[in-house]
Amino acid sequence: MAGDIHTAQNQEARYVFYLLANNEIGCLDFFGPVDNDAAAFGSFLGLDDPASTPTERTGQRKARSPNLLPYQFGKPKESNWYKRFLAPEVRDTTHLLCQERPKCDFLTNFRRPLSKVEEPVDFFISNGWVRLTKHCRTDEKLRIKTELLVLGSLHMLSLAVPFRTLKTSTNVSTTEHWKFFKHIFLEKIYSIKDQYIRLPRTTAEVKDVTDSFSSAGLPGCVGSIGVVHVLWDNCPAGDRNRAKGKESYPSLAWEVISDHNRRILSVSRAQFGSRNDQHIVKLDDSVIAIRSQWYQDVSFKLFTRDGRVTTETGLYLTCDGGYLRWPVLVCPVAGACAGTAEGRFSAMLESVRKDAECVFGILKKRYKMLKYGIRFRNMLDAEKLFVCCAVLHNMDLPPVSERGQHVRRLGLEVPLAGEGIWIERANPHRRLGYAPHEKKRLVQGWRRKRQALVDHNEGKEKRARLSRALS
Repeated sequence: MAGDIHTAQNQEARYVFYLLANNEIGCLDFFGPVDNDAAAFGSFLGLDDPASTPTERTGQRKARSPNLLPYQFGKPKESNWYKRFLAPEVRDTTHLLCQERPKCDFLTNFRRPLSKVEEPVDFFISNGWVRLTKHCRTDEKLRIKTELLVLGSLHMLSLAVPFRTLKTSTNVSTTEHWKFFKHIFLEKIYSIKDQYIRLPRTTAEVKDVTDSFSSAGLPGCVGSIGVVHVLWDNCPAGDRNRAKGKESYPSLAWEVISDHNRRILSVSRAQFGSRNDQHIVKLDDSVIAIRSQWYQDVSFKLFTRDGRVTTETGLYLTCDGGYLRWPVLVCPVAGACAGTAEGRFSAMLESVRKDAECVFGILKKRYKMLKYGIRFRNMLDAEKLFVCCAVLHNMDLPPVSERGQHVRRLGLEVPLAGEGIWIERANPHRRLGYAPHEKKRLVQGWRRKRQALVDHNEGKEKRARLSRALS
């Protein structure tokens, strides 16, 4: 009743102000001959203190209405995913279908077999990152709930579904899914990224990587490098111009190095989409390590054009023509004619360097969150999400690599026609440019190394033809 009176008084007061503003009435006509117009106007509104605020006049905030139905905690054992995939009577069937049918329901929804889901569950429980609570008091319930939370995180990454849709399948609240995904799933997997994403650390590991590239005609190559742009769907307005580059939408960019078996060896820090490849490569710690550390002391053998064996020093990466002319970055020969030595080398290199592009396609197909847009506003959270997808990719890679042997490339004798901004840890002493004499030296080294690889492929083919003729 008091609220209705107060609303009516406010409406009448606004009408009085309208009349006063249009000079249709005067203060004396309405309030009469009083000494204090404010006091009179306050008494008209029924206020003892005309200076009081509306909040003070209305008193306490409105009481919260009671729940329509009593709140009940969900029971994970009665959830849809538990009954269909995790219950003891169906778990063995789920394992079997994951092994025999690549398009079974479990792999379609979560992109990983059940055996690969049990590994992070054991990892989270053994490290104490998920604990018993008053609503989850036994180890059995804790494991079931953790499995459902991990499945919810994988389902969100794989199909880019909202968190609100997970409750109907897991009987776990939306808030709990969100907190687990951001503070446990992403954080903990990001903390172990150095165990799964790293450059070769020993000469034996380097040999394993270079041997696969050597079989494709590129001895001494330690990886393929490329930059991938991912839609930043929740980009802050202040960062929109810096995040909008060659794409027509705000994006974040990561530079990725992969080997010939599509294993990710390095992921750079997240960069705004307006940064090009030449700028990002100057900030990549992995490229700096390959340029300056012991990787440049590793030697490998090449053929000369006349078929003799020579030795070259310094590992390198394959890339496209948009990178800097550094000896550590080898790109195809621009404008090379098909059928020439340079044309055959460029065709072969363009085929091999697609390893990084294939990795980008696999990531975006497997984890639709990277295809349809990252919904984090914080740039560091977006970086953790991308690195988490890269770690999961490397975890799942060994079964993929066992499906078949190395695919033979096209023969070289066949001519082919138709042919920053960074987040943190910025080093103020790092130079993004170089002196003119240093640039000249780098370009000369780059040309010499690429020509040596061209001669190697010609010498290798010459020796192969000679051996066939003698046999």
